[in-house]
Amino acid sequence: MATEAHCIFCFDVLTSKLDDKTHDISATFAPAKYPLFVTWKLPDEHDQVLRGCIGTFQNVNLATHLKEYSILSAFEDSRFDPIEKHELPHLINCVSLLTNFEKADNYLDWKHQKSSA
Repeated sequence: MATEAHCIFCFDVLTSKLDDKTHDISATFAPAKYPLFVTWKLPDEHDQVLRGCIGTFQNVNLATHLKEYSILSAFEDSRFDPIEKHELPHLINCVSLLTNFEKADNYLDWKHQKSSA
């Protein structure tokens, strides 16, 4: 359900922060509420390396919280140093909008579904 517009928005927010600009970035997508995660990665020789990831399982306003979690995942993920401006051209962004939750009896109550691809 996440779109290219969501990722572009996250990059705009991050670029604005790294450039010390305070102008407000406007969302170009429809307002909605979802649990969401914003992930930053860098490519390496064989795959991608996690650079930051923060989100929430609460239904939150997409535009407001994509902005918040773009910044938090880039600068406040305690597992990593803050993202620096020189990394920007190489960064990969992923926005995860969580849907289709189901009740579980415990943390082991799940089934792996094979991809149809």
